[in-house]
Order: sequence, then C-alpha cells, then structure tokens
Amino acid sequence: MSFFSSCIKKECKIAGGYEFEGIVNLAPAIDSFKIGDTIKIISEFSNMIFERHTDRSFLLENLNFYPRTEIQRIDTLSNNAEGLPDFDVIIPEKFNYDLGSNGTSIYGEYNYENNQYSLQYNLIPNKKGIYWFKHISDVAFLGRNQDFPDKCDNLSFVMSMKMNEGFDNNVDLLLSSPGDFFTRIWENPQTKFHDYGGYCFYVVD
Repeated sequence: MSFFSSCIKKECKIAGGYEFEGIVNLAPAIDSFKIGDTIKIISEFSNMIFERHTDRSFLLENLNFYPRTEIQRIDTLSNNAEGLPDFDVIIPEKFNYDLGSNGTSIYGEYNYENNQYSLQYNLIPNKKGIYWFKHISDVAFLGRNQDFPDKCDNLSFVMSMKMNEGFDNNVDLLLSSPGDFFTRIWENPQTKFHDYGGYCFYVVD
C-alpha cells in the first residue's frame, strides 16, 4: 500500500499536468503544392496514448480531444491573415468535423471505434501564397476535466499534436514572412510550431 501511495504522490506532482501526444500526418509531405492539388490530412491513433512527462502510455477511452484546424498566410505583414478561405475543404460525411461559421477554422471531434481515434479530411488550395497549417487539440480549454484510468484528480491535461513523425515540416518557411511575428515562432519551434501539428508550404500556379 505504501508503494502504491508513493507512486500516486509522485505522479500527482507533474508540473503543468499531463501532456499527451496525438498523431497527425499531412500528405504528400512536400514544400510546394499547385492550385487544385489535393492535400490529405489523416489523424489516427490508438486509445493507448503516450504521455510525455511520465514517459508512459495511458488508456484514454472515448474522450473528446476537440480537434481544430487553422491555416494562416505567412507572406504578409499581418500575423492574423486567415488562410483557410484560400482552400476548398472536403470532409467525408462519416466525420463530425465542420467548417465554422466564420470560415476561419474547422472543428469537431474524432471518431472513436475499435479502440482507435480517427479523423480525415482534404484541402484543395485555390490561391497562391505561403501558408502555415495547424492541426490543434483544444482539450486543455474545453475538456481538461475528462477522466481516465490512473488520472490524478488534481491534474488537468493537454494534447500536443505530432506532425509527420516529428520531422521538420518546413518550419524554416516561417522566415519567409516580411514581418517579425513568425520569426519569433521559428525561434521556439517545439512549443510554438511542432506541438500544434504545424506544417508550412507554398502554393504556386
């Protein structure tokens, strides 16, 4: 009993709470797309999900991770230039994932079936530019109090999204921005780019 209690006590002192790692892939993984190309986004992972601070996996069954997609233009002086309107969005009917009323983000939830979380959608660019794609989990704000086995009651949790197995995902394209906002993102790429499922690319004729 004392050993069990000491393990729980140690786990409950995790600074910042649990940080789970989701998986997302963008294909083809290239740096330039043409207008009319299809960009495929696939996010699939099992319900045994890796937690970074404890270096172990937890069973997270049928939770809502509140996924959200954003795209920003980075070839502009504005740090709020919405890029999603420059794309056609194709979402299979079986997924509960929808373009918001303002047209600047897509949000919803993962399908959960056979111990697997899944979400897929396609983007088709229709305008030239340089873009920063993000596939984000908003669970830290909207679902942090959901429960799962072995969870400490005093800890909330977040989910970072690992894009394309952690490759660089063209992060250097942030330096193409004429302003300094995206340069500051580039200076701290792990927490400000990679953990947000980030991927940069050109769209050309």
